[in-house]
Amino acid sequence: MEVAEAKIKVGILVSYDYRLLEYSLPRIYPYVDEIYLAIDKRRKTWKGNSYHLPDTFFTWIQNMDKEKKMHLYEDLFYIKSLSPMTLETRARNMLAYQMGYDGWHIQLDTDEYFCNFESFVQTLKSLDVEDPIKIYAQWTTLFKQDETGFFYIRNREKFPVATNEPYYLYARIPAWEGKGLILDETVIHQSWARSKEELQQKLQNWGHANDFD
Repeated sequence: MEVAEAKIKVGILVSYDYRLLEYSLPRIYPYVDEIYLAIDKRRKTWKGNSYHLPDTFFTWIQNMDKEKKMHLYEDLFYIKSLSPMTLETRARNMLAYQMGYDGWHIQLDTDEYFCNFESFVQTLKSLDVEDPIKIYAQWTTLFKQDETGFFYIRNREKFPVATNEPYYLYARIPAWEGKGLILDETVIHQSWARSKEELQQKLQNWGHANDFD
């Protein structure tokens, strides 16, 4: 009997920088089976601040989802008594549960742009693994933008992006000890190449908001 190929699932936590999905989502859409967008019902960040998500965002999602792969998952992700990173980790586990534990789980942020997602997916499908495994990709970080384009750092910092055992201990780091595989796949990270206002918003609301001044 032929064994069904493992599904490729992507989960993304959507918040104040939802506009960046315009660049990240089209790069992955053709190569996945399912995409889940996790959104706080009350439109709260990890620090409890409010943000606005316009109706045009949902219209754009509906219009681009030609193959009906998209799932909107709205829940209460903000709890006042918990730290930002605890909330982020909790949300990623809630999202994993919503996605179902089968197949390959890929969790991305809105500001991460795969250079060759098709190649990445082909590699995942070629792996013959039965035990839990952590898959790492490598960032190229955008740190500034001017009128001519972006400045970047080819830092090749590894980060966990996919697993077949989606239980998370800290952000996207799996909660179990096991095999890790670092792939030569570049992900452009628009971490700092933002306006002053956008940087202030990020630093006041992201998962690391309490980690340093």
